[in-house]
Amino acid sequence: MRNIQKFIYRILRIGDKNIDTKVREVWKMQLIPIDEAVMEIRIRDAKEEKAFEVARSMRADGFPAETIRKYTGLDEDDILALS
Repeated sequence: MRNIQKFIYRILRIGDKNIDTKVREVWKMQLIPIDEAVMEIRIRDAKEEKAFEVARSMRADGFPAETIRKYTGLDEDDILALS
């Protein structure tokens, strides 16, 4: 993957100082290494699972769905579906 990135950088001359900085940044953002992308997905999934755990606890303690939504960011339908 990194070799492909380097190849693209060379072809497009992303490192060239005459290339618009916005173009350079867009390419850098789109070409993140796969291991970084996987890590970001795992972190996002862990945060979401934690939000569901908190919502379950709050629901068990009798908090209204609107309050749970406010603090967890979960959709109200998801909160109401929790047991």
